[in-house]
Amino acid sequence: MATVSANEVSLEKTLEELVTEFNSLRGDVSGITRATLLSDDIGSLLPSSANAIAIGSATLEWADLFLGDSSVISFGNDQDTTLTHTDGAGLTLNSTNKLMFNDASQFIQGASDAILDIAATDEIELTATLIEIVGNSTVSGTLGVTGVTTHGGNVISDTDSTDDLGTTGVRWANLFVDAITATDQITATGFTGTLDGILGSGAAAAATVTTLVTSGIISVDDTTTSTSGTTGSIHTDGGLGVAGTSTLIGVTTHGGNVVSDTDSTDDLGTTGVRWANLFVDAITATDQITATGFTGTLDGILGSGTPAAATVTQLTSGGVIVSDTDSTDDLGTTGVRWANLFVDAITATDQITATGFTGTLDGILGSGAAAAADVTTLDSTGLIQGGTIILAETDTDTSNTGSVTIDFSAHQNFVLTLTGNVTLANPSTEAVGQAGVFVFIQDGTGSRTLSLGTDYESPASGGITLSTAAAAVDVVPYFVKAANSIQLGKPQLAFG
Repeated sequence: MATVSANEVSLEKTLEELVTEFNSLRGDVSGITRATLLSDDIGSLLPSSANAIAIGSATLEWADLFLGDSSVISFGNDQDTTLTHTDGAGLTLNSTNKLMFNDASQFIQGASDAILDIAATDEIELTATLIEIVGNSTVSGTLGVTGVTTHGGNVISDTDSTDDLGTTGVRWANLFVDAITATDQITATGFTGTLDGILGSGAAAAATVTTLVTSGIISVDDTTTSTSGTTGSIHTDGGLGVAGTSTLIGVTTHGGNVVSDTDSTDDLGTTGVRWANLFVDAITATDQITATGFTGTLDGILGSGTPAAATVTQLTSGGVIVSDTDSTDDLGTTGVRWANLFVDAITATDQITATGFTGTLDGILGSGAAAAADVTTLDSTGLIQGGTIILAETDTDTSNTGSVTIDFSAHQNFVLTLTGNVTLANPSTEAVGQAGVFVFIQDGTGSRTLSLGTDYESPASGGITLSTAAAAVDVVPYFVKAANSIQLGKPQLAFG
């Protein structure tokens, strides 16, 4: 039986009865919008023959198809391909069947319960801005990447000592690494980029770099200054071996020894290319130091023994230069003499011989036998003291008033302008036998007086009375008789 309302028909009969009754109603069904099967007994909707009747047409299409949970769409006369709904999960294509595109060569296929294949004749393009692969990835062909690849783990070849990074025709520009560990070699023929990293220890240190940059040159453009063994443009935790000649333009700083690999064989410099200056704290050698024609500075202490025979034009030392045998070795010879000798003090038990010496002996000769030095010519503008002989400069002082202490060790004669009343205080620098003069000059005011300390002795103990006129010049001679006894002569007054 069929019940027809304004826009609905309800079916309660078998399909055969439905077809017969429905055909009788075809003339008046234009207003029907929905058909509802009210009984489960009606059965399936079946076509009159297999693969003959379509649901809809090319011009009359159904809008939507609604199927229940776990429903199955079967394809093929033998239903070899099915699409099954899994509630809450999605659709499942059965067995190893493929979802194909364009032709059979392009498809997505579950090749097994663990493998999914995506196949294309030429190219598979993924256009997302980020593609994430959670598991491992295997590429059996060539992988071309035009952007940057970032790795959170190792990049490892599947076969030891077989695969290359780049080719001889297509090379990498720069390699930035923290450490290189290798048991074979690093080959960078024609490499002009940057190898930024530190060779690892152990077997890695034995890495053979056949060619680094054209013609075997290693070029570093960085200008970082090295201040230790772990800074600078190039530094290594291990040793550095150079089989050929190395040229260093800048300064090399060593925290350890510079040692030849063979005793008494290698030189520092050559006879044609010599070092300018050598600054050392101490030299220890069993052979000799040869510096023929050397015009620089050898700054240090020569060791004892044979090294003392070194020939050096100029020797600057912060320590003592000592002969290895007392009273045996000379400075110079009778035929080859030193030009000038600059000393602060000379202490000797023998003698100083300077026959024909016309230079400068700048310093104070010590007491004793050293004072007996035989010097032909002695040029000096300072104090020269030898035994009881004292020569010194004149002290000219244009302003004197109050207590005045004379420095007899620095001067012999004293020209003092009195700008007030003056007292000569007892000195401590006089030398027995020293003699000279005082010249006292009154200032523009005049009438300045002179008083004496107890070390100064005057004729008849009467003191010294000076001229009183302005600008008057008086001369008083003196002689050091003994310690604390400076005898003053009678003043010569009013020189004009």
